Amino acid sequence: MLKTALETISCLVFPKICETCLEILPAQDVRGVCLRCLGSIRKIAPPFCPNCGRSAIYKNSRCGQCRDTGFYFDHVYAAAYYEGKMQELLQSYKFKGRKFLKTFLSELLTEFISNHLHSSDFDAVLSVPMEARKENERGFNQSLLLSRLVSKKIQRPDLSAFVGRKKLKHAQSLLNKNQRAENISGSFAIKNSQPYFEKNLLLVDDILTTGFTASECSKTLKTAGARSVTVLAVARGL
Repeated sequence: MLKTALETISCLVFPKICETCLEILPAQDVRGVCLRCLGSIRKIAPPFCPNCGRSAIYKNSRCGQCRDTGFYFDHVYAAAYYEGKMQELLQSYKFKGRKFLKTFLSELLTEFISNHLHSSDFDAVLSVPMEARKENERGFNQSLLLSRLVSKKIQRPDLSAFVGRKKLKHAQSLLNKNQRAENISGSFAIKNSQPYFEKNLLLVDDILTTGFTASECSKTLKTAGARSVTVLAVARGL
């Protein structure tokens, strides 16, 4: 009761506001996003392209944007398109240290699982790892925070600790599609393959752009003996 009273007083002095439009939020809000901004986020609707996660015309059919591209993951999905408010929120989360947004972003992922997947299909969850240098500079791995929350929600272990990432020659964001595939090749390493052996894995990421990073990580996991890898991102490019 005392805690609730103190939180109410704190919100009167320092009110919670929406991360993107600055609207004042209810005192009990923990997501940091108002209902109006939430309603403007364009979620990806089925049927899904199994190769890139975009909406497709027919079930289990590849869309025109990725028909000639092959990946190592078995399926890939994203909860929303990386545009507008969704883009603002993810940029705030990644680059402005708004770690509290992990609650809202993980809710998008678990909602997607509840609506379109089956948590019973997965033996474990893990995140796409970051380079140690980049994680030290940022202070956190944004995908790891999400995978931990997802693992708790669907009651599956988080196995992120057993895969690492080597330093890239160039930043992926500065390269074109073909250069990204070459640059990311061989960049992941397994520290202990036993936890992944014969497991159906859910690989969590924040943003899916070309899909090559998630694909290379999936390749490494399958080399370690994983039975299948399904990628789930918060958002993907148009």
